[in-house]
Amino acid sequence: MSIPLGPVTRSGRGRFMRSAFAAALLSLAAVALPAAAQDKPQGGTMVFAHEQEPGTFNVYHPSGQSGAVAATGGLMHSGTYKFPPTGEAVPFIISKEAEVTTDPFTVTYTIRDDAKWNDGVDITAEDYAFTYETLVNPEWTIANRKPYDLITGYEIISPKVIKFSFSAPVPTYKLMFYVLLPKHDLEGKNWDTAWQDTVPVSAGAFKMESWEKGQQITFVKNEFYFGGGPNLDRIVMRFVPETNTLLELLRSGEIDASDPQPQPEIISTVANMDGIKVDAQTGLLSEFLRFNFKTPGLDKLYVRQAILMGIDRNAIVEQLMHPVDPTAVPPQSWVFGPASPYFEPKYEKLAYNPEAAIKLLEDNGCTRGADTIFECQGDRLEFGYVSTAGSERRELTFEIIQAYMSQIGIQMNADFSPAAVQFGTRGPEGDYDLFNQGGLYEDPIPLGPYYKCEGTLNASGYCNPELDALMDKITVTADPVERAALLNDMDTILATDLPLFPIFGLPRMVVYNSNKIGGISVSQYTDNGVGPGGWYWNWNANEFYLVSP
Repeated sequence: MSIPLGPVTRSGRGRFMRSAFAAALLSLAAVALPAAAQDKPQGGTMVFAHEQEPGTFNVYHPSGQSGAVAATGGLMHSGTYKFPPTGEAVPFIISKEAEVTTDPFTVTYTIRDDAKWNDGVDITAEDYAFTYETLVNPEWTIANRKPYDLITGYEIISPKVIKFSFSAPVPTYKLMFYVLLPKHDLEGKNWDTAWQDTVPVSAGAFKMESWEKGQQITFVKNEFYFGGGPNLDRIVMRFVPETNTLLELLRSGEIDASDPQPQPEIISTVANMDGIKVDAQTGLLSEFLRFNFKTPGLDKLYVRQAILMGIDRNAIVEQLMHPVDPTAVPPQSWVFGPASPYFEPKYEKLAYNPEAAIKLLEDNGCTRGADTIFECQGDRLEFGYVSTAGSERRELTFEIIQAYMSQIGIQMNADFSPAAVQFGTRGPEGDYDLFNQGGLYEDPIPLGPYYKCEGTLNASGYCNPELDALMDKITVTADPVERAALLNDMDTILATDLPLFPIFGLPRMVVYNSNKIGGISVSQYTDNGVGPGGWYWNWNANEFYLVSP
């Protein structure tokens, strides 16, 4: 008996209903994933530039929730499913579609006979069981135990078959076990530190060879990879946080490809470089601001509302995103695109209106100081703006927002940090006033750790028990119409309480030298953490090849 899952719909901006969570609900039919073409050139090295350096490789730890960890993890790990650009969930570690029953809710995985770890050891049901046991073990620090905490038990039917039983339906079950843990390597080790500096055993197309901190990580082909290929011998990931340096390295040929933050300068500059191509897909992420409710001033709803009303999101989108995606518009919902029958705009009432923002502050008793900055109930409206050092687009976003805020009597100060610090320590520890990042929060599973009252990543002080109960209900609701209504209720609470708000949709983009590298194919459906089955640019890293040495 199958779960009644609804179809995924495209929005007016040409994107599906936001993310792999939507893709996971797209189809229960197994789809064959093509192996790497055998007629492609074999061997060679690709040099890939990434703006962030990871601080850990532990994808399940709170400190591992960053793009850098996802980018490296996508090369080293394989998931139960892959999500290629078609958006269809494709069985990968398993040999066929998972078998699902609804009364009771169970999921049975049959692992491929040829599935092996990079040391040649078979991937078995014991690895699935060990992964589950690790994720729910209170001894370890786990960023998100949902929905694994709904598992009530498991049965190892054979070395390659395991059945999990659940206390409630989990409609997004295809996103589970997106990174398996090798029992034979990790059992008995401290999971909180096991993948801090290296990942000896994994199941992706490549395995980690070395890490020169501050410089690069080298990955070499996994000889036991079971997904076809890989064609390349190695991928060197260099850390290049600055846009101008990245462009010079592309121009000189020192790097072959990169996944920079989408920004006009890159689009215009690479247009004049021979052989340099851009693969950009309308992203499932939104660039957004997160508020720290522990910061005096930001704990007041009317101040957060005034900040949003003081920002012209349409102008920012036109300036920063239209060169990448001319159809881009500011998001009005976290969960549905405009073409979805379930779409309900949530942020229109807080549209750009600086006069209304000033009046809102004044109506709440705020007064301007000698420097025109407002003070509200003794709290000066001066805040630090935390973002990623070296990212030109994020620096420009800050400058634009800073200028808008000065017009309504709010002072914003740049407080940038390297990515490993921003996402590895400052975010998890709540060391920020406003926190700028990209993310997708259209489903309670990725949202919960940050915004539930007792969320493992909630360092902001935000708490709404009604939202907690609603997210728990959505997680186990399979009926698409009922689920959509609940998601819109969740969206309403977020737009009302304003623990965060979206600035613009964030396209996914890869820039590469087509005279040297082939096989690049951006998938916008792999944006959840490390990405179920890979990261958006390396989900098919086994298919990358050198066009010419």
